[in-house]
Amino acid sequence: MNNKLMVKTVLIDDYMKFKGGAKGKDEILTNYHISKMPKEHTPLELFLISLANCYGGTLSGILLKNMVEVSNLSIEAVGIRKKIHPTCFEKIKLNIYITSNDIGKLNLDKILKSVESICPVVSMIKNEVLIEKEVIL
Repeated sequence: MNNKLMVKTVLIDDYMKFKGGAKGKDEILTNYHISKMPKEHTPLELFLISLANCYGGTLSGILLKNMVEVSNLSIEAVGIRKKIHPTCFEKIKLNIYITSNDIGKLNLDKILKSVESICPVVSMIKNEVLIEKEVIL
């Protein structure tokens, strides 16, 4: 595994619209000008997507390792921002939707603690942002 990740972003308009990505991968458009309701994602929306994808990928891997067959797994991340600058997240709620006939045989609390110790995005923010989780079966 390479310890170094690199992305690049470039301003593409006269205000706050950027394109960026990692070498050899599809570019992503972002727009920080939230007052104009852009069609592109904001950086904080992309962060929530990254968190949900990391959490979901880690959870999926653990369930697979425990031979739990999952017919549906989706994660909704809801971020609550601070009212003063910097308006970063003070709380994020993860709604975890799992459909599985096998899930009852596992200790879900133990699995979720494992996810938190493995997912690098959670590890980066868990001491700074309150993360609440709700599992919906």
